[in-house]
Amino acid sequence: MSKCYGCGKEFPGRMREVSFDFQGALVKDHVPGLKCDECFKKEFVRRFETYASEIIKIENGHVSVDWEKFLDLGRKRIRRDVIMQLLEGFGILSIYQLGGWRIDVGHGSANPRMLSTGTKMLFTRRNDARDYASLACQGSAGFEIYRQSRLCH
Repeated sequence: MSKCYGCGKEFPGRMREVSFDFQGALVKDHVPGLKCDECFKKEFVRRFETYASEIIKIENGHVSVDWEKFLDLGRKRIRRDVIMQLLEGFGILSIYQLGGWRIDVGHGSANPRMLSTGTKMLFTRRNDARDYASLACQGSAGFEIYRQSRLCH
């Protein structure tokens, strides 16, 4: 047993997946063994309200993203990375390559990248990849969206 860094309560301090309802939308996230589930949920809500409420909208359990506002963040590393983590929790972005939607421009990927780690995220929904690409790739010679069917090294 470990003590939660948030509340001090004893809990099994191990990495685990936590699922919960947030404004009618399902959140699934991997929680490191530093916080109990309740403190993790409170932190998720605080981060959403502080960083993402203007960019991520939830209506009737459906999560939508204002990709134009997301791209306007530019290189504001902390806010952008927090929003990407929230989008991963909502199942909009994923670090897992297989089955995700990838945006190719020329000989590179235009998918969003965590600025703190360099990790490229793939889209789980094709329409989000299309909407993001149409904004992010303006002025380029074009882009192609395809489902990742094999691992890239």
